[in-house]
Amino acid sequence: MLSGISRQIDFSILSFSHCTDSNWNYRDVLSPFWRIYLVTGGDGILYHNNQTFELKTGWMYLVPEFTKKSNSSTTYLEHYYLHLIQNKSFEISLTDVFNFNYERKADDYDIYLFKRLLEINPNRQLKESNPMKYKSSDLYLPIEKEISPDEAVRKIESRGIILQLFSKFVSDTPKLARPEYRYTDKLVKVSHYIEKNLEQPIDVIKLADLCFLSPDYFSKIFLKHFGLRPLPYINKKRLEKAQLQLVLTNEPVEAVAQKVGFPNVSYFIKTFKENLGKTPKEYRKANQI
Repeated sequence: MLSGISRQIDFSILSFSHCTDSNWNYRDVLSPFWRIYLVTGGDGILYHNNQTFELKTGWMYLVPEFTKKSNSSTTYLEHYYLHLIQNKSFEISLTDVFNFNYERKADDYDIYLFKRLLEINPNRQLKESNPMKYKSSDLYLPIEKEISPDEAVRKIESRGIILQLFSKFVSDTPKLARPEYRYTDKLVKVSHYIEKNLEQPIDVIKLADLCFLSPDYFSKIFLKHFGLRPLPYINKKRLEKAQLQLVLTNEPVEAVAQKVGFPNVSYFIKTFKENLGKTPKEYRKANQI
């Protein structure tokens, strides 16, 4: 099953550039995309997932999607930033499958890959460096259209580079490959089913049936792997999808609620604020000018 997942991992670039930021001080930033940094000068502190990283020149750093982060610099930070959105053709979150090392020392080839990726993807920088002021229009994925042969070659090369850089952070011990874990294929199937059916009511008994387990035992092994019982996990995935919809589209909050499986918009707003500290409108405003 892991081989199937690895074959389908793919990303699209939202923004990418090399910059020097003299005001790299932001708290509690929550974005629905992956971030990879390569530090080339200055100083900085990055905090996420209950870990603090002292940024060092020549090191790379990863921040997963839907992860709250804070960062600061006392002078300036010179760095490459690469913002990616996962193309979920397999409809499963990589954070549910793999463990990650969030910092890695870059070798000469890693540095070359960043330079080459920038060479073939110019003019992809953010118009606004403050993450609390990103415009949704700055983060839209490019519309699929006919491209020239040269563009196709650059796109293929970009995918290869991104996967090489991303792979540097993936742990050798995936969550779904622990020797003692007997339900790898079944849990992947359940996660896939949840991601694919977020708009619909999802019944725990149906999920248990997919694994040929009783609901109580299924809930226990689900908790062991995902860290949440099935229903809180489903709500988490619905809220993650809602974040994407709020940032990447201009759809009304009511439409977003329906699309992620909350038929009652008042309950959606209440749940969103309880979990993210902002109402959907406040979250959208914080990510737009």
